[in-house]
Amino acid sequence: MLEPGRWFRAPRHVLTLFLGVTGSLSLAMGGLAWQLIAQDRALAARRTQERLDNAADAAVAAVRHAVDDLALPLESLAALASGATEARVARLAAAFDDDAVVVLATERGVDAFPPGRLVFYPAAALQRERAATTGRAFAPGEELEFQRRDLAGALRAFEPLAASANPQLRAGALLRMARIHAQLRRPDRALHAYDALAALGSTTSDELPAGVLARYGRCVLLDDLGRRADLDREAGLLARELDRGTWRLTRAEYEFYAERAREWLRGTTPSVSGAAAHRERLSAAVEGAWMAWSATADGVAPPAGTRLVRVDGVEAFATWRSAGGRIAALVGGPRFIEARVAAPAHAVLARYRAGVVLAAPDRRAGGDARANRDRLVQRAAAETRLPWSLEVVDTAPGTELMAARARSRIVIAGLVVVGLFVLAGSALIVRAVNREMEVSRLQADFVAAVSHDFRTPLTSIRQVSELLLDGRVPEDRRQEYYRMQHRDSARLQRLVESLLDFRRMESGAREYRFEPVEITQLVAAVVDEFSVDAVASGYHVETALESNGVVVSADREALGRAIWNLLDNAAKYSPHYKTVWLTTAAREGRVEIAVRDRGVGVPAQDRERIFDKFARGTNAAAIGARGTGLGLAMVRHTVSAHRGSIRLDGAPGGGSTFTITLPVTGRSSRCPAS
Repeated sequence: MLEPGRWFRAPRHVLTLFLGVTGSLSLAMGGLAWQLIAQDRALAARRTQERLDNAADAAVAAVRHAVDDLALPLESLAALASGATEARVARLAAAFDDDAVVVLATERGVDAFPPGRLVFYPAAALQRERAATTGRAFAPGEELEFQRRDLAGALRAFEPLAASANPQLRAGALLRMARIHAQLRRPDRALHAYDALAALGSTTSDELPAGVLARYGRCVLLDDLGRRADLDREAGLLARELDRGTWRLTRAEYEFYAERAREWLRGTTPSVSGAAAHRERLSAAVEGAWMAWSATADGVAPPAGTRLVRVDGVEAFATWRSAGGRIAALVGGPRFIEARVAAPAHAVLARYRAGVVLAAPDRRAGGDARANRDRLVQRAAAETRLPWSLEVVDTAPGTELMAARARSRIVIAGLVVVGLFVLAGSALIVRAVNREMEVSRLQADFVAAVSHDFRTPLTSIRQVSELLLDGRVPEDRRQEYYRMQHRDSARLQRLVESLLDFRRMESGAREYRFEPVEITQLVAAVVDEFSVDAVASGYHVETALESNGVVVSADREALGRAIWNLLDNAAKYSPHYKTVWLTTAAREGRVEIAVRDRGVGVPAQDRERIFDKFARGTNAAAIGARGTGLGLAMVRHTVSAHRGSIRLDGAPGGGSTFTITLPVTGRSSRCPAS
C-alpha cells in the first residue's frame, strides 16, 4: 500500500518523456516530408524526361512525314515522259520560294526549275554540243590569223561562216571576227560583231554560251579602250545576267566571269549581292547532290535518297527519286528547311512545350547541351534514318518542377501548421502538466498542513482528558483545563467547518443566510473571539472602527469566518511584530474592513495566485508559517457571494493590508452615524 503522500508526488519524468516522444514524432514527420518532397521532384524530373522523349518521337514522325510529302511528287516526275515532265516540274517549282529548286537530270543534261534559279551547274552535267565539222571549218581562217598573220585574209575567210545557217558556225565566226577587228583597231566593228554574237544567246561557241562570250569580249575591249562609263555599264550587265543564271556555266566558268565583273565594278557597286550569294549556295548544293548521285560504284544514282549538303558552312537539303535514267530532285536551303521541314515539327511539338533543332548528323552536343541534359533529348540520324540529328529542347523548362515545388510548398506549409499545432499542444500540455504537478504539490502540502492542524488540538485534548481522568488535576484548576479543552475543541471545529465550507464552495452547494448585520458589532465580536487565542500567543489586535451603525446584508457566520481568517493570516505572517490592526470605514455607500500587519509581506509574483486554493506565499516556508492554503480562497469566495471585493496592498518586507469592501444596505437607528 502506498503512502497517501506518494499519490500526490510530482511525476518528474513525464515532461521529459512527453517532449522526447513529441520531438521524435516531429523529426519522423519532417523526415517523411523531406523524403516525399525529394520523391516528388524526382518524379517531376522523370515526367519532364518522358515529355521530351515523347516530343522527340513526335518530332521524328513529323519530320519524316514532311520529307516524304516533299519527295512524293518527285516519284511521278521521274517516271513521266520528258515532254509532260517540264510542265509539271514548273508547276511544282512555283510552289516553293527562292530558297529551293527542282532539278531534272537526264542523259542530255540537267535542267533547273524555275529557270534562272541556278547560277552554275555541275560540270559533268553540261553536255555541250560541238559539231565535228566546226573545227575543220575554222582551220583555214585560223591559219591565216595565227600563222601567216594575214588578218584581212582571215576576216574574208570567216565572213561566209558568219552568214551560215549553222548557229554554232555563225557564233564561232563572229567571235573570231570581233577578235580580229579589235586587233586591227576597229573597235566599232568589233563591238558590232559582239552584238551579233550576243544575239545568239545560249548557242555554244568553243563550248561556251555565245552570250557570255559576247558580254565578256565587249568588257575586255572597252577596258582596253579606256571607255570607263561604257565599261561600267557593260560589266553591270554581265554581272546581272550572271546573277540571274542566264547562261548554263560550270562553277569555274561562273566564278571566273563573276570575279572579272566584280573587278571592273569595284568601287561602284557592292561586290556580291545577297541574292547572288544565295543562288551561289543553292547552285553549290545542287553540285554537291550531283556528286552524291555520281559517287556510286556504277555511276547510277540510287532510286531514292535524302541527304544534307554543306556549302560554305551552310547546310542544304536534297531529296531525289530516279527512274529509267531520269532523276527528279528537290534541293532547298536553310529557309526552305525551316519552312517546309522544321515548321511542321514545331507545330506538333507545341503541345509538348518543346522545340526541335535539325542538326548535322555528325554534330555532337556541346558544353551547354551537356550542362542541360535534362532539357535536351537527341535522336541520331542513324537511329531516325533522316539526314539530320534531331535535338528536342524544352521550351518551358521547369514546368513539372514548378508544379512539384508548389506541391512541396503545400507539404511544407502543412508540416509547419502541424508543427505549430504540435508546439501549441505541447505548450498547453506542458502547462497543464505543470499546473497538475503544482496542484499535486499543493495538495500534498495541504494534507500535511491539515494533518498537523488536526494533530495539535487532538493531542492537547487527549492530554488534558488523561490528566482529568487520572485525577491529577487539582480541584481549583479543573476549570482552567476545561477551558483548554473547550478552546481546542472549538479550534478543531473551526478547522472541520472550514474544510466542509470549502468543499461546499467548490461544489457550489454553499448556501448563505443573508440578514442585516451591523458591521461594528460583527467585527468587535470576531476580534474578541480571536483575541482569546491571540493573547496566548503574544499577539494584540488594535481596532479603529469608524462604521458605527453601518448595516450590510450578510451571512453573519460566513463573513465572521472570513474576517477571522484575515486576522489569523496576519498573525501567521508576522512572527516578529505581534500587533495586528483592524479598521473599518464607510465611504460612498460602501464599507471597508481592513486587516493590516507588519509581517514579511507578499512578493509581487504571488499577488495573482495568493487567492487560489492551496496557494501559499513563497516565504511561508522561510518563516515556518503553517496553513492549509484555503483561508484566502475562502475569503474571496465569501466576499464575492456578498457582492463585494477584496484587495491586497503592501510591499515585500513592509507588511500586507487586506481590505474587504461590501455594499451598505442601511444604518442602525440604535447607533449614531460616525
